[in-house]
Order: sequence, then structure tokens, then C-alpha cells
Amino acid sequence: MHPPEVRDESYPRGYRLVPAAPIAEWRSVAAFDSETACEAARRKDVDDSIDRARAEHGDDAKYELAVRRAVNAVCAAAPRK
Repeated sequence: MHPPEVRDESYPRGYRLVPAAPIAEWRSVAAFDSETACEAARRKDVDDSIDRARAEHGDDAKYELAVRRAVNAVCAAAPRK
């Protein structure tokens, strides 16, 4: 899950992530059969996002929204029905 983001020109690339927001406000980006699979995919997404951003933006990679989303992503259990 990715945290919600708020338009804020004082933050890099004009968006501030809100990782302290209630999980109900986060956006689901994928589903997995296990927490282990989710964590592996999350780590891969972080690495891939950083690699892409470094190739495109060099030292400014850490400011890219895709990198900040990936770094702040969490694995969470699906709500019970």
C-alpha cells in the first residue's frame, strides 16, 4: 500500500506523502498470497524505483515521487469481510 499524497509546493516535486494517515486512506497497489511475498515485492519496488530515478535524475533521485512512494510503502493484511 502507498500512503496518501497531498499537493504541497513546499515539498519535493510538489507533493507531500502522509505516512501517518490511517491505513484506510492508503492506496492498495497490489495483492499477494503471503506477507513474505509482499515484502519481497516491496523491496524490489524500492530498488527498481531508486535505480530508475538515479538513471534519470542522478543525485536528485531521492526527491522523485515514485521513490518516496516505494520507500514509504507497507504491506498490510486485507480487511476481513
